Amino acid sequence: MKMKSKNLLIAFLMALAMLISVFAITPLTANAASRAEREIVAVDSGNSFNMRLSAGGVLTWDEVTGATGYKVALLNSMGQSIWEWDNDLTNNSRVLPFIVEMDDIKYDSGQYTIEVIAKDTNKKASMSY
Repeated sequence: MKMKSKNLLIAFLMALAMLISVFAITPLTANAASRAEREIVAVDSGNSFNMRLSAGGVLTWDEVTGATGYKVALLNSMGQSIWEWDNDLTNNSRVLPFIVEMDDIKYDSGQYTIEVIAKDTNKKASMSY
């Protein structure tokens, strides 16, 4: 009887793990053609970094005093970080071709949060997209 319960528990855990992995990769799509037709809604965040997403899909933000660079994180609708950009984002270069990057990593349209973190400060700001 114990062996049957153990096997049932293992089967349940394996099924749960498979279900969770499906949700983790849900934003990935197989139809790249539809991503090229993505509607881009320009957004002004109004937050402390004055983050902006242009109609062309370019993310920009204001310089943060004391920052030695910036990291941009993409969060899913549950607030989990699913991608990060950390290269070449300095006070002289606060521009990220966000939609091009989204297409390159094959994330589809949906509800995301973009978070900008100012390095070597305790400051960060976010906006919904």
